[in-house]
Amino acid sequence: MDWARKAYQERDFNDLVLSLREFLPRHAGSRYTEEATLLLGKALYEQDLYVEAEEQFKNLLHDFPGGEFAPEATYQLGLAYLAQSRPPQLDQRETYDALAQFRSFVSRYPDHSLVPSAEKHIFAIRTKLANKEYLNGKLYSKRGDYRAARFYFKDKVLMEYGDTKFAPTALLGLAESYNKTHEWQKLADTCKQLIDQFPHSHEVYRAKDLLMKAQKNGASVSLVGTPAPADTTGSH
Repeated sequence: MDWARKAYQERDFNDLVLSLREFLPRHAGSRYTEEATLLLGKALYEQDLYVEAEEQFKNLLHDFPGGEFAPEATYQLGLAYLAQSRPPQLDQRETYDALAQFRSFVSRYPDHSLVPSAEKHIFAIRTKLANKEYLNGKLYSKRGDYRAARFYFKDKVLMEYGDTKFAPTALLGLAESYNKTHEWQKLADTCKQLIDQFPHSHEVYRAKDLLMKAQKNGASVSLVGTPAPADTTGSH
């Protein structure tokens, strides 16, 4: 195993994969089986053989669920799923699998050194899924199906992924849908929400124009949620 560890560090993945594929069947159940399986999975991953890597990590977790290398295998399985993730316009089964895997890793091993990395992956995955839901809303909006579009903008992006960069984009999409159907009060309320919550976003400029249009058509603007001016009394 010393050679195998060195080969991985030196990125000699071809020889490592060939050697471990010979080693594992001949030494099944040995004290090195768990580590060898992990190294084989990681080497396959580095060769962009993600499905085969996934199989090795699953084998390790099935055979050694409480083993020394189970935490890292749990994390690596998430990477293998994520590497198979498709563009946001396509099916996201592997993306959801990766999200579930990283969340499981963080939950089960909260003190592991890879937790910060897993949390970054979780946020990136959620941002990608937010993009997919926004694109769904945009597609329905183009078709003139504003009810369906609002479902994706409001119930999917804003409700589930409101902390991602697609929140102001979805709010603007929602506002544009109300503009199309001349629902002036809902347009005003949505624009006000966007302006208050995301004052530095690019979408604010369009939101301000739409808000003025809504007001010209009789909509009122609530002051609720508007930040109060800073109290400078006594300040230096």
